[in-house]
Amino acid sequence: MVKHDGWRQYASIEASQPVEASWNTLFGALVQRPEGHCAAASTWLTRRFPLPGLSEFRVTCQVTGTVRIEASRYSFSPGNRENPAARVQLAHWVVAVTGLSNLSPDVRRTLLCERTGGRLRLSVDGVALLDAEDPVPGELVLDVSLELSAGAVLHAFQVEGVPQAGELRPLPPRSAYNLYACIDFYDDIILNAWSEKTFRAAMELYKANRVKRLYFIYDYGSRGGFWDQSGSAQDFPGLQENIRRTRESVGDFLPATVQAAHCAGLPIYAVLKPFDTAYALPTGTFSEGSQMARRYGKIPRLGGPIWMSLDWVAQNSALRIERDVSDVPADLDQRSVRTIVLKAEPGLKAELDPARVRLWTSRDNGRYKPYAGPMAVRMERRDAVTLTLDGLAIPERFFAVTVEGAPTRSFGNRLRDLIEVRDEQGRALPVTFANRPRQQGADWRAWGLVVDVPDNNVGASEDYAWLDGPKPLGVALGRERYLQGALCFGHDEVQDWAMSQVENCIDAGVDGIDFRIVNHNRTFDWSAFGFNPPVVRAFKERYGVDILREPFDRESWRRLRGEFYTSFLRRAVARLRQAGLSAQAHISARMGDPRWHTEMEMHFDWRGWIAEGLLDEVTIKMAGMRNAPGAVAAAIAAKAGLPVNFCPALPPADQDRQWVAHLINEALEGGADGFTMYENATFMRANDREGVELTAPWIVEELRRHASP
Repeated sequence: MVKHDGWRQYASIEASQPVEASWNTLFGALVQRPEGHCAAASTWLTRRFPLPGLSEFRVTCQVTGTVRIEASRYSFSPGNRENPAARVQLAHWVVAVTGLSNLSPDVRRTLLCERTGGRLRLSVDGVALLDAEDPVPGELVLDVSLELSAGAVLHAFQVEGVPQAGELRPLPPRSAYNLYACIDFYDDIILNAWSEKTFRAAMELYKANRVKRLYFIYDYGSRGGFWDQSGSAQDFPGLQENIRRTRESVGDFLPATVQAAHCAGLPIYAVLKPFDTAYALPTGTFSEGSQMARRYGKIPRLGGPIWMSLDWVAQNSALRIERDVSDVPADLDQRSVRTIVLKAEPGLKAELDPARVRLWTSRDNGRYKPYAGPMAVRMERRDAVTLTLDGLAIPERFFAVTVEGAPTRSFGNRLRDLIEVRDEQGRALPVTFANRPRQQGADWRAWGLVVDVPDNNVGASEDYAWLDGPKPLGVALGRERYLQGALCFGHDEVQDWAMSQVENCIDAGVDGIDFRIVNHNRTFDWSAFGFNPPVVRAFKERYGVDILREPFDRESWRRLRGEFYTSFLRRAVARLRQAGLSAQAHISARMGDPRWHTEMEMHFDWRGWIAEGLLDEVTIKMAGMRNAPGAVAAAIAAKAGLPVNFCPALPPADQDRQWVAHLINEALEGGADGFTMYENATFMRANDREGVELTAPWIVEELRRHASP
């Protein structure tokens, strides 16, 4: 049905009609009832649009219960009673967020999500919740999907859009793909040590299941420091012993894997992750001043040193990506906290009894104790509700605010607006946030918090927090100066070190290297990182602006930082070509337009890499093969004559089979040349008899059925 002013209806679901076959159920199921389609379990539906896609779109949804709507890499997430925060998200980046939405599970609502006129909007029952600038207005929308919670009822759904002029040539569908496997040896060695016999058994199993190529996530050498797993005893008691036994049996892990693969006639590629060199994720740090920190800590860090890191990085920690710390006063250690101001988002009722507020302090981010000093509490209700804790005397550097009782989620805000801390003279103090226990699943009051490591990788300080939610609002005075384990390629020393790792892979006998950008670094405020001296100097030379003291253009900044990485990639590829080896690179949804947030606030110019001829193959990672931006990247790569491989994360062994079927369809219908089983530990484990066995044989069987012989 053609709508007025160029709009068309592209998809619909009506309560009185069966769901059309053009909708694909990824998992779960809908049951038709008189009032609509009820989700029998958590259910995800998806629908593709004709190429080249839609330039603008509008989604109208009538639903009772919780729903999340995705249109390619745009995600609209209205809140609900359990978590009343609405978001517009763009491939791991929060564009806008508010806590004003509170969808009751038993009330019918009408949702409107749209991208029109360069804006992203979300409204519920005609009330506007979010209105934000569209960060990538030129991107096409190739699909839409709905994720319904169990018991939700879909009454009506409609997608309208404006078709994009022009043509996007997709990869032709395939009847089979080449099956590959990726080994992340850390996960494989957790349960058992590996021997030469174990490696041979693994290769035999690969061959029996039509695996034609292996990938091995490069570990920087088994004696490079990462494998000193002193802090893993809590989660994986036997890991360090398994590492020792494996190293004694086969030597360095990558060469041992290469030798076994080549003996079986399998090519093997190293996956080089140059930004994953140290980890501050839970269990990656120890609290300041603890015996474990003194014994095993390698890199000083706010809240406690990192122990899980490469030795070279620990010895050269100032070469990591650096933060702008110009707002940290030199005498911060001599200041005490007198006032804490907590501000709710305007419009929230913030129905919070001040008597439920609790304050905790810690000297070393280890054990937190109830604050017993002076405190005057007052709540003011104006445009926004403000809760002030005044008259405090907190000399400790770490504290946390909690609300006693069950979570009510009525007092929330963006983190940067939620809290302000002042000293005895009323001066604002710089703070860094924390909300994750250092030990996964442990009581944070006994184990402490890992500082500046959010639960997800939203990548912006706009992440939303609830004062009266289930997590503590942890605060550390000051700023962590460096990103956990991401090196700055503006330093010549970093590029030289990274080239030495390329040489190590070549010496190990690999057939090529796949360069992966996606990493495990986390922060609440990506925009504050990227101010290393070489970057500051280069920006000043090129644009005449001192980015530490003057406003600057962030798109140019992202592009400049990306150029440093590209210069390393050129060197690495030249060396690989000299050795007669292949160069590949991951392309992910996070490697987006530099006008907006990108991975680590850098422009990873994969289009330029392809145009320059730096790559021999590409790997689509953290993106689909049939929706934007994965389909666009695949089409550009294929046009340049490059094989395209699909590397999705496989589900746990007990996951619904529908998801595996979906991934297979993504690869076949999206025209992927290869499908990489990521990762090995998902479907295989070493046993006590120096052999291996399948832990999820049905996953391997399904993938093998569609693999080339």
